[in-house]
Amino acid sequence: MTVLSVRFTELPATESPDGMWMEMYADDKPLGRRVIAAAGTPGVTFASGNDLNMDGNSITHLADPAAAQDAATKAYVDTQVGGVPGGDITAVNAGTGLNGGGTSGDVTLNLDIPLALSGSAGASGNPAGLIQATNTSSDGYGVEGTGNTAGGYFKDSNGSGYAYVGAGHYGILGYGNEMGGYFKDRDNSGYAQVGYGDYGIRGFGNFGGGRFVDLDNSGYARVSHSTYKIYGNGTVNFVQNHPENADEVIVYTAPEGDEVATYTRGSAKLVNGEARIPSMADHRQAIAEQPALARYTALSRWARMQGSTREALRQNMSAAAELLGKIEEFDPKVHKVDAPKMEK
Repeated sequence: MTVLSVRFTELPATESPDGMWMEMYADDKPLGRRVIAAAGTPGVTFASGNDLNMDGNSITHLADPAAAQDAATKAYVDTQVGGVPGGDITAVNAGTGLNGGGTSGDVTLNLDIPLALSGSAGASGNPAGLIQATNTSSDGYGVEGTGNTAGGYFKDSNGSGYAYVGAGHYGILGYGNEMGGYFKDRDNSGYAQVGYGDYGIRGFGNFGGGRFVDLDNSGYARVSHSTYKIYGNGTVNFVQNHPENADEVIVYTAPEGDEVATYTRGSAKLVNGEARIPSMADHRQAIAEQPALARYTALSRWARMQGSTREALRQNMSAAAELLGKIEEFDPKVHKVDAPKMEK
């Protein structure tokens, strides 16, 4: 590729006090020169009508020189410049911030950081980014970032949402005034709101709000499935601290409703308006501290009465005994035990 250059040399005062030589070179070979006379400080100007036509690769609106050498120089320049095709860059020369070069191999361009890009891309209904990366390799990434705080940081300039990607030991760390994260299945109805208000997770879907599976066992549960609040296999349980052994817990089957199941049953007798009913030994302490935890149903030979506390049971049985005019024997059953808050 031929390199064209123009050199200007100020003339000695003995030849011209206000002039200079203009010399043209092709690959450091002189093509000719001419004297430029100027009033004041020597320089080069482009007047209106004498333009560089970069599309046509030529100098336009410039009359053909009268001198044969100057005309040949102009024709040579037009021929050389006009013969350079457009298209991809096939060779580069190393320079400031640029390493590499030649006609093949990689070229590294060193840029000042932070690199700030500003512009307008995309339109309504057709969003686009200022940076678009496509990796055609099946094992590649579109964008890869590494940092001591996070691999990436993204923020909505029109809202409060922002997120760190690859932050600490978290895959995604998201924040927002409405929620921390929002996930949706594009071709189905399921979506979830994470960190929404005072909820950890809110799930929605036409089939259910959520599904949880134990991979090591067979247990699974669907939450808000059809008309059921919980739908799954296995039993419903709750865990309570052991009243005597602090490092142990007790797992109870949790019947929900008087018609579902019975915790325990027994026989009792109303004496002087009061019945002493033994409670389950393993959670006796919990019931003693919170009497309302246990709900007793008295099954009598003559009447059926129900009380939510021992005091209510005593009053109901006393009224029944007075009504019947006798001391009544009855069979109590515990249908419900509310789980107190566990110690963490």
